[in-house]
Order: sequence, then C-alpha cells, then structure tokens
Amino acid sequence: YKQSFPFLSPEIQKDHGREATKAATTHVVNGPGDETVMIETKSDADNMQKDFFLQEDYLPSEHFITSKKRPKLSFIGFVRPNVGAIPPMSELQVMWWLCRMKDQITKPKCVPKIPHHNTPKPSYMLLGGKYPYGVDYGNYMHRVAEDMDAAPTLSHLLTNSQHPFRALYTYCMGQAHIPLFRLRGPFASSICESVVVEELW
Repeated sequence: YKQSFPFLSPEIQKDHGREATKAATTHVVNGPGDETVMIETKSDADNMQKDFFLQEDYLPSEHFITSKKRPKLSFIGFVRPNVGAIPPMSELQVMWWLCRMKDQITKPKCVPKIPHHNTPKPSYMLLGGKYPYGVDYGNYMHRVAEDMDAAPTLSHLLTNSQHPFRALYTYCMGQAHIPLFRLRGPFASSICESVVVEELW
C-alpha cells in the first residue's frame, strides 16, 4: 500500500516535504556555553530520500493533520492506528483542527519525526516503523487531546462526575473512546458524561 495525494499541487507537496525533511535531519547539540544549537546534516537528508520518501507522499507535520504554512488545509483520517478504529481518530482530529483554526492551539506538543532516523520522535509513533504514519491508537488520541486541554485527568474524573468510580474505571481500563475526550475542554458535553458512566461502564 502506498499513500499518495495526486490531488495536491506540487507546491503543497514540496512544502510538506520540506517540513518533514527539516524535522528528520535536524539535531540538537550543545554549543558554546551549553546553549542549544540546531544543525542539519546533508547525509541524513540524502539517506532519508533514498530510504523513505520515494515510497510515500508527505503528510503535514502537525500531528499529520495540518502544516504551519497552510493551517486551513487539513488531512483527516490518514494516520494508521496499530489497533483501534480510524473514525474516532478522525473525529478527534477534526476537533483539534477546529481549535487550531481558532488559535486555541498555539504550538503542538508533538511534532512527528520521520521513522528510522536518529532524531527524537513523539511517543505515539510505532516502534517498528513499518508505516511512516503508523501510530499507537491510545497514545496518539491522548497527545492530540492534550493539545486542546481535552484529555481527562484523574482529579477531574474524581471531582466532576456523578459516578467517580465508574468514570475512573472506564478511563483506566477502557480504550480511548471519544466521549472520554469530551468530559472537559472546548467540546465538553454532559451527554458524553452520561455515555461514559452508563454505557461504556
């Protein structure tokens, strides 16, 4: 399977590629006085081109949803979960993108880095690196939700639920269901609270 976006203009593809190349070939080193210095190496860029990017088209750098240059252009549902379903991931991506459009997310906490390279990458990337956009379902959902302050906390579940034990048990023992990420944050809903403690419980 090869992921490609033939409907995108060459300019957009080039911009996405530039962002990904910069992320994959930039290293953090200690400069004079121990200040942080970002450097790029041409050899890494060359290896990356041969090893990876000739196989797939680029996705934007911000959680694989959108890019800094074109925040109005979103890619929904293109990440590949190890387990779990794409539709709930897509729903959370839409919520994140709407917050991004409203400037409620100033700087994503996790910027994807390309697999198979010696640069830090977000915790939701799959260890095997079989797919360039393969992610751990639960980890990805939580990292995206954290960016818009929608990830539930234990203290919130204890103090803001009519059935705190049910809410805690559902959150700790269950999967990353969408209603859990609508208990707080910009898309909080009392209906989702009922779903968590009555249906998912």
